[in-house]
Amino acid sequence: MIGVKLNWTVISTGPDGAAVSARTKQTGARIFRQRGGRAGEAHVWSTSWFCSRAQNGKRTLFSLGPDEAGAIKTADQISSFLRLPGSTLDEAIARFNPRALRRDSNFSTIGEMLELHEANLSILELKERTAENYYSSLMNILRHVYAWRKGEELEPTSGRRNIRETEWPKWTKLSLTVLNDALLTDYKRLMLEGEDGDELDKEQLLTAKITADSNMRQARALFGKEAMKIYRAQHLAIPDLSGFMEVSLFNAKKYFELAPASVARRIFADAPALKKSDLGAYRFLVAALHCGMRKSEILALQMPWLENEDPPTIKLREKGEFEPKHGHGRTIELQPWVYAELKEITASPASFTGDKAADREEACARLVAWLQDRGVEASKPLHELRKLWGCYISKTRGLLAAQKMLGHHDANTTSNFYADNRLAGDLIPFWSGQPTSDAQPKKAKRKAR
Repeated sequence: MIGVKLNWTVISTGPDGAAVSARTKQTGARIFRQRGGRAGEAHVWSTSWFCSRAQNGKRTLFSLGPDEAGAIKTADQISSFLRLPGSTLDEAIARFNPRALRRDSNFSTIGEMLELHEANLSILELKERTAENYYSSLMNILRHVYAWRKGEELEPTSGRRNIRETEWPKWTKLSLTVLNDALLTDYKRLMLEGEDGDELDKEQLLTAKITADSNMRQARALFGKEAMKIYRAQHLAIPDLSGFMEVSLFNAKKYFELAPASVARRIFADAPALKKSDLGAYRFLVAALHCGMRKSEILALQMPWLENEDPPTIKLREKGEFEPKHGHGRTIELQPWVYAELKEITASPASFTGDKAADREEACARLVAWLQDRGVEASKPLHELRKLWGCYISKTRGLLAAQKMLGHHDANTTSNFYADNRLAGDLIPFWSGQPTSDAQPKKAKRKAR
């Protein structure tokens, strides 16, 4: 009955039949009560009414009080004021919400935002693993900054279980207002400091900047365009996040060097002996060096993924337990001899590396040690084989083909780390025509004669 008497049109009601969203008849302003409660539980609606207004990309939430008639009146006043030429959102805040809006208690908490985000992963089209990286990055930033500001040593979390239950509540209860430019500026500053005041060397500094950029990007991904639409639709009270979103990144990039040609030649030359002495390690060698596959992909490789087309292919599947990086599968084109080699050395008709996880990990570890003995100094020796193959594809098939078969999100990554000019031309024969166990550069064979 109240909905008939009041100067509004009710849009939706709660379980008790009381209005929770309405539009004023005078100006058409939408007003609402905020919804609370944990995901899966009964919703609890705020007693106060609110309206949200935006101007020049900035959105502000106005508290209208619990009285319905008063809320309608104030919402109409705010709408009428903002329609006046020259009036600004900041002026409206000062006139209609001078102090209350700036109180942290008027805004939602980090925990409420994370719960809402996690409940809508399907709408956001995000994998759980990707979202978990977003959440962990934000928690990482908060943990580091708060410890740094207090002059305390950061408590390690590696190896600890149930971090979400034991560690995260320290931060999830905080208001979203802590996400501002000062937070990220302090984070950038602390990441450039060495332990005990020691100055970082050039390599450490670059690594720290890359880590900081990654964490800031992923934390800010929680407030992307689609996520913000969901927050607003669910009446999450979001403060002005422009400072948090606009802090500049270091934009640091690490340009990895390709393994020296002499090291690559030794790997190819010693491959036949590896095949005879350690077939498990050799499987990883072929899949990385001649298919450009990542470790996780090699471990997951199922023989039905190989298809004897023209040319033969490996089709990394999007469905099933294995989730390809970036959330999409890809097709890798193979030399015919590589297809035959993979078929010959597979551990079983189903799984390329075998079914026992411990055995597979040990085989990979043995290959890593084998590569290090042959001069591979990179921190990820197996990945060096993928880089060699990527440069080979880029040099012989072009950058686009390399991007697609390597599974990169964009061509910049391929261009930065798999450029064709990084690969010596006389290495090309190693990939062409013969199995790894027999391959030798054609020029080398002519000299032998």
